[in-house]
Amino acid sequence: MNLRLLVFFIFAGWAGPVAAGDLSDYPFFEAVSGAWVGEGELTNSDGVVTSIHEDWTGEMNEEGAFVMAGSRNFGDELQEFHWKFSFNSVTEFIECEYWHTGMNEPSTFEIVLTDVRIELRTPFGGSSGVLLISNSISEGKIEGEVSVVNGNGEIQIGGQVTHRKAG
Repeated sequence: MNLRLLVFFIFAGWAGPVAAGDLSDYPFFEAVSGAWVGEGELTNSDGVVTSIHEDWTGEMNEEGAFVMAGSRNFGDELQEFHWKFSFNSVTEFIECEYWHTGMNEPSTFEIVLTDVRIELRTPFGGSSGVLLISNSISEGKIEGEVSVVNGNGEIQIGGQVTHRKAG
């Protein structure tokens, strides 16, 4: 498994229905608004550790979508990235789209969202592999867990990234 492929999925799961199309009143998005700094490490199945550093800002855009955008150092590689969460009025679910430098097209995620937690899931690496991301808000920080699981249920890449308010 190429650990570099995981870099674009560090932050962000599958979402339940929400009452309205504008996400500005949803507690999770309110809590992660503003400037943040993330630090952590990912380890692949061979034991190779890659350090992660992120600087990003979360904010509502003019269409009522929540956007998290910034830059990330993944080992020695620098990337720009953005996550966009928007309400689909037809399905009545929140959709998540992710993009980073070097991607031709954005990736989409299924999400589960509560007031203090988001879980993201998308196919990854073929052979029924999946990328799982879980972020929980606690005591003014975001604790993130990332794992890539192959079709046999084995973790190929895993780690944690902790985000704190900038400043």
